[in-house]
Amino acid sequence: MGNNWAGTATVVDARTHRTLQTLDMIPDRAERMTEILTHPDKLAFYVAIQQGVAEGHDQ
Repeated sequence: MGNNWAGTATVVDARTHRTLQTLDMIPDRAERMTEILTHPDKLAFYVAIQQGVAEGHDQ
């Protein structure tokens, strides 16, 4: 299952519903944030999405 607010995906055993592993789906987050923060057009879209549909969370 995915958790888009956390940027992770959790692998779950289909029979027991136990968590097997949680994966970071944004391994290059620091690089992506640097790219966003250094380009005003990307930053504008980032903030608009975060404050609108993302309900204050990173998407």
